[in-house]
Amino acid sequence: MARVLAFFVAAVLARRLGATGFGQLAFASALTTYLILVPNLAVQDLGMRAVARAPDAAPMLAASVTRIRLAFSGLAVAMVSVAAMIVPLSGTMRLVVILTALVAIPQSVNVAWAYKALGQNGRVGVSLVATQVVLLAGVLLFTRTATDVATVPLLVAVSEATAAAVLIGLVWRGWPAGSIRNGARVIHGAAAVVVNRLLRAVIVTADMVLLGVLSTSAQVGIYSAAYRVCFLLTAVAAT
Repeated sequence: MARVLAFFVAAVLARRLGATGFGQLAFASALTTYLILVPNLAVQDLGMRAVARAPDAAPMLAASVTRIRLAFSGLAVAMVSVAAMIVPLSGTMRLVVILTALVAIPQSVNVAWAYKALGQNGRVGVSLVATQVVLLAGVLLFTRTATDVATVPLLVAVSEATAAAVLIGLVWRGWPAGSIRNGARVIHGAAAVVVNRLLRAVIVTADMVLLGVLSTSAQVGIYSAAYRVCFLLTAVAAT
């Protein structure tokens, strides 16, 4: 259901923002994946293993890993912001990249991985659908033309914060007992997982980044729109 709603969000954005605006969003998302999403996903993988091994300690582990993810996300946002200022980008493109990076902050508080490790997938499903419902409502209300492209990352951040809020109970209960040290123990030996995620990210997003560098935002938008249709079918098969 969440994938279908996400597809409708993409369809609305493609219509309202046009090829150029949609391409700017696709390029910003692909560019920030390397510095933000990949390390965070590796932390989630190892955190899930830790919770599965010690379910009674799930609140403490969730709070500890969240501390690590917040630190990683803050550093990554700073790096993306600096890179966006250095790389020759248009003013709008630079703003979209920086705002897209900020989405990592609410994502780092989302502990869906811990609930999955505990087998509580119903709540995770609710959070996924809630994310897309909030995003779809925001897109319908606050985007009209290509000039609204910078609003979209902010709407995504709000939707991600909604998902985190649905699942915040585990972190809330474990926050007093959590610590950076415990989080560091969980991610010990994460290098292999991070490298694996980076290589996977290269496969998935390199085309979008190269198009953004070598071509125009409009062409990236057309390519990304077609890719979304294929991705929906792939997601259904994977599900």
